[in-house]
Amino acid sequence: WISKAQSARALLQLHAQHGERMDAMHLGNLWNKLGRHLKWQTASGEMGDSLAGLAAATQSQLEAHGCHRPDILANIAHGAAQAMGADAPAARGLFDAIARAAADACAKPRCEPRHLANL
Repeated sequence: WISKAQSARALLQLHAQHGERMDAMHLGNLWNKLGRHLKWQTASGEMGDSLAGLAAATQSQLEAHGCHRPDILANIAHGAAQAMGADAPAARGLFDAIARAAADACAKPRCEPRHLANL
């Protein structure tokens, strides 16, 4: 579904319909695609509200379940920065949650320095 979505609006609609069943991997893919669609646009109004809701939902998912894959965290961070801007108020809590999850994931013995490079 996510990979076949043709627009940012379609991606946000997918999250509205199926978000409660999405794990960190789905959210990483969703943010990655949103970042590509919105890279050169300014999201405002309804789109901005939907992105803020997605940021809050992603933050909650990371805080509740964490994420042990730095590549997924990098996808979320990169996509959110492109879609919302790194200094957007809605992004702050999300980036804090990503930082906490990354610290936990990279504390694992299998984490390699290259995993941090993407973040």
